[in-house]
Amino acid sequence: MIYSLGGFKFESKVLPQIFKRTTEYNINAQERIGNYTALSANKKQKEEIEINGVTLPLQGAKNGALDKLYKLASEQKSYTLVTGTGKFLGKFAITNIDEEQGAIMDNGAFLAQNFTLKLIRDYDV
Repeated sequence: MIYSLGGFKFESKVLPQIFKRTTEYNINAQERIGNYTALSANKKQKEEIEINGVTLPLQGAKNGALDKLYKLASEQKSYTLVTGTGKFLGKFAITNIDEEQGAIMDNGAFLAQNFTLKLIRDYDV
């Protein structure tokens, strides 16, 4: 297991290739006449994670490898995100799932699938 989100495991069959973490601290600059710029933090930080990956249907992931992620997203809740080493990253809600399928066969099954998962941190837990 590489990551786990609400019981969904990212592993060799559903393989994350890029893990992008963005934390915005919301520091604003206010210009002042005849003085230095004043900096202020008007709100708390915002953290987002984007996971780009690929599913491997021929390696046993099947064509429904992302079904559990769609189910978790439809519940509109936040879930614990942990790494394979056990590091707790926080609770995150799924805001977006993008999916691309390629090499589609006669029966409608596909041999290639890329996905992007967007998460936002839930600090209210």
